[in-house]
Amino acid sequence: MNSDRRKFLQQMAAVCAGGVARTLGIGCTTAVAAHASVATTAAVAAGATAATAGAYGASIRGQVFEVIVRQGMAGAPWREICAGPMQINNITEAEIQTEINRRSFANGHQEANDCNCSLCVSKRHFEHRRQLLSQIKHSEKSPCACPECYKVVQQIIADAVKSCKI
Repeated sequence: MNSDRRKFLQQMAAVCAGGVARTLGIGCTTAVAAHASVATTAAVAAGATAATAGAYGASIRGQVFEVIVRQGMAGAPWREICAGPMQINNITEAEIQTEINRRSFANGHQEANDCNCSLCVSKRHFEHRRQLLSQIKHSEKSPCACPECYKVVQQIIADAVKSCKI
């Protein structure tokens, strides 16, 4: 691994770890915050002189871009956590948001097994849940969660809801 890549990865780790610690307020000691702020300052200074491809080249920029997009899709506060690496690699918030939207339901369903539209995600979740529930064995002890007992309970609830005039 070349020294520039190692230095970049160390800075990325410091900035992201400091941002996560500050955001969550967990285990954020003075040393961690100080190290993160030094790394952020260095990142900002390096970002000011960076070319369009970023301070460490196009391939590193692509990797950073991918990490940030995945953080955004997972619901992390990527704008705060990844501000330093974004600045170093000349990545704008608009680029990240566009890619997040492209990968999500905003642009509709994509014919792929790993489509991230909300419909496909919920179908995968439902199928996984169904598989887990189908593996539950019947128990004589109450409450039983086997598929047959589950259907009976759901029917009782549905009948109760129909009879209730709220």
